[in-house]
Amino acid sequence: MVFILFINERLVECSSIRKSVNSAFTNFLAKKTFPFIYLSISIDPRNVDVNVHPTKREVMFLHEESICETLQKAFEDRLASTSSSRTYLTQPKLMIQSNSPNPITKLSESVENTISSRTNLSERNMKSNSSSTNTVTLSLGDVAGNQPNSSSSSTPYRPNKLVRTDDRNPSGRLEAFLQHPDKGVLGDQTKSKKRSLQGSQSENNSSEQNDDNSSSKRAKYRSSKLLSVNSLIDEIDKESHSGLCELFSHHTFVGLINENFAVVQHKTKLYLFNVPQISERFMFEQILRKFGEHFRARLAEPANISDLVILALENPNSGFSSEDGDKEEIAKFISELLISKADLLNEYFAIEIDENGLLLSLPELCPNYIPPLAWLPNFILHLGRDVDWDDEQRCFQSLAKELSLLYKVLPGWYLSDDASSENESKDSIVAADDKSSKKEKKPSLQWIIQNILFPKFRNNLEFSPPRLFANNGAVVEIAALENLYKIFERC
Repeated sequence: MVFILFINERLVECSSIRKSVNSAFTNFLAKKTFPFIYLSISIDPRNVDVNVHPTKREVMFLHEESICETLQKAFEDRLASTSSSRTYLTQPKLMIQSNSPNPITKLSESVENTISSRTNLSERNMKSNSSSTNTVTLSLGDVAGNQPNSSSSSTPYRPNKLVRTDDRNPSGRLEAFLQHPDKGVLGDQTKSKKRSLQGSQSENNSSEQNDDNSSSKRAKYRSSKLLSVNSLIDEIDKESHSGLCELFSHHTFVGLINENFAVVQHKTKLYLFNVPQISERFMFEQILRKFGEHFRARLAEPANISDLVILALENPNSGFSSEDGDKEEIAKFISELLISKADLLNEYFAIEIDENGLLLSLPELCPNYIPPLAWLPNFILHLGRDVDWDDEQRCFQSLAKELSLLYKVLPGWYLSDDASSENESKDSIVAADDKSSKKEKKPSLQWIIQNILFPKFRNNLEFSPPRLFANNGAVVEIAALENLYKIFERC
């Protein structure tokens, strides 16, 4: 295409205008034909940027996208009004023998009577010369009608709309391309990774099978629960957002920035997930959807409730002051309160407390996930201080809220099991190192988030993200392929 462009009587180049005008001609010109275009535009000089190129050959201007669309529409309207007056030098009739490999058996109407006398003479000569041959007359209208129009029938190629990932395929994640020089980003647990991949694939298959009958299964799952719990679950379902449910069910995990933020892709958009906020809401729903049916996770050593309360009160962030009373008395009061509520906590939430005030077990809300136990003293303190024990529905709601705060992802609050005794001899230390090297390393928190929690987020039977996620920063759109293409086209 020969394209000459003047802006404010100055010969310049503008790639965006060139592409818009060229696209207007593609639907009207035959293949391998190119137009000659001379275009002169007048624009307010204050809106033109001539400092794009050192030679001031290429320019850019304000409202470039809208101006290009207006130019393209003007060209298309002008070309469409003149396309019906095309003239062709054609043969009026086609002579096709009946013994040809692909004979045409359909008769067409006669050729239009607008052909010149010279053409009629040539037509009569052709008929006379082929009198002994069986022929079929085919009009030009039939020829044009039988050939498909490539510009209208074929779907236009739009690379900015293509989705290049599959949400069911776990390959191609970020950690495959980024490796820490000293340690792996998500750990080196190859065996655990294999199990996680199998688990994620089975999770995807189960989520696909559950898409059709999710409402019926949820109704059946709630039938055996209390009315107050069913009411809380109904509120969760009403707060759910269909677009966010689609996003969580069919997203492609890209990678973790850190323990707080993860990047995922859905169709042509990239999103930033706030892992603590999402995990808190997920745990809250798990407590209510599996109400009274939780498995127990027993503590390695029973924890004294009074000691936990005192430990929480000694935390400067607890808000405790000397005006609130004596720590020992507060700890004794909370311990007696929880002992009196032990049957309720044990039956519905799998929180087992014996008559001596020892905490024996906690619920297992997500298999293979251990909550940040450093938050356990605060959890016990909040059970005695913030839970409404008088009203049934508010009691269950506040208990589920406190449990979700305990089980959500809290970087820096996870207890470490790595401790070695300083009194051991060097030989015993070497032997312990050899023994520990044979054992599988403990998975990192990032590995747990990616391979244990995120596959659970995809299950729409267990998780219904609320509308609040779109406004409180839990889910943020950070990039869209369509917008990126507009930026690259200007470069």
